[in-house]
Amino acid sequence: MGERGVDEPEIRYAEDQFVQRIAGDMAKDLARGDFEKFVLVAPPIALGEFRKVASAPLKKATILEIDKDLTKHPVDEIEKIVMKALAE
Repeated sequence: MGERGVDEPEIRYAEDQFVQRIAGDMAKDLARGDFEKFVLVAPPIALGEFRKVASAPLKKATILEIDKDLTKHPVDEIEKIVMKALAE
């Protein structure tokens, strides 16, 4: 059991549900024309779930995937990481 009595399968399920909701919302935004291309930055497990649930158009709009957890990084550092990856 993990912290506060929550076990890993429950946490993983919640994380997967979150990624599925995000992918669904992004697919709607893409279809509406809110964006054409995007860079996906997420931890490896979340990337794997995204790949499983993303629509074909959403996958095609993904120009780069960065398999890192940058949630605790400041925005300027995230920007540097993304720009560096785009330049490679």
